[in-house]
Amino acid sequence: MKKIDLTKRWEIEPGAKSAGEKIMRLFRKGGKLLPEISPFELIEGKTDLRGINTGGKEIKKCVFENADLSFSTFSDSWIEKTKFNNCHFFKVDFSDFSDHGNLFEGCVFYDCKFNYATIGAKGSVFGNCIFEKCNFSKAIFIRAEYTRSEFKNCKMRDLDFNASSFEDCVFEGELSDIWFRGTFPLKSNCEYFGWPKMNEMKNVSFEKAELIYTTFSNNCDLSSVIINNNGKYHKYNNWKKRLEYMVLDIGELDAKERAGIENFSIVYSLHAETQDWYIINIEDLEGEYGISIALRIINLLNEFSNREK
Repeated sequence: MKKIDLTKRWEIEPGAKSAGEKIMRLFRKGGKLLPEISPFELIEGKTDLRGINTGGKEIKKCVFENADLSFSTFSDSWIEKTKFNNCHFFKVDFSDFSDHGNLFEGCVFYDCKFNYATIGAKGSVFGNCIFEKCNFSKAIFIRAEYTRSEFKNCKMRDLDFNASSFEDCVFEGELSDIWFRGTFPLKSNCEYFGWPKMNEMKNVSFEKAELIYTTFSNNCDLSSVIINNNGKYHKYNNWKKRLEYMVLDIGELDAKERAGIENFSIVYSLHAETQDWYIINIEDLEGEYGISIALRIINLLNEFSNREK
């Protein structure tokens, strides 16, 4: 069925309109959405809530279990302290929605819109979830907690994950201008939004990801992170010491090389005081400083490792 048909059936099919009104009342007072609340037959063993329009509504303290919410609309909605267990979201509109202290377990999000959404307020948890081909343009992340979840070929550009945490997660596809932090940058953020789970990036895999101008800060632990082994990416510890070391003995280099190396050290030292690990994409350096200086920077960073042995 097409999206327009799935949406219209809530208005025209027998019993659907009254069922929809009952669901909206449940959203307001809270409770579990049992299979019989849907006027439609089960779809592949799941409660059929496809095409339902919850746009602009408040959903609090509800439980969705084994539900198919494909082609539904959650735009401009406020969802708080609600549980979604083993639910399917195919082509769902979450644009401008506000996520507050919810639990998503075993859910699949495919080709969903999260444009301008606020994700992870009050520490929402996403466990064993899959996000594939979803659009996160202009999304605002607070302190979402992701465990054993996958992000596959999603539109992720110019995003600050803030105090979101990732554990046993997989990223595939392009990540451009993304900021991973270990925690909030300011204590006042913690006091306002609540204290987040520390982002240790435990067993996070970027093996099939393209990291373009990615930033890491605020004690974001990358020690167990797996990077793509195509030769473009270099993972370093002792980041602050490496940046200090690389400018100690560059007097014999020409002025252009010295300037490039010094600029790199200054720029990347901004967050180095509280960031021991870093991942560098050599193609980013080539774009910023040229091929020869980029190679010189990588060699100097690697020299520190050899010196430490």
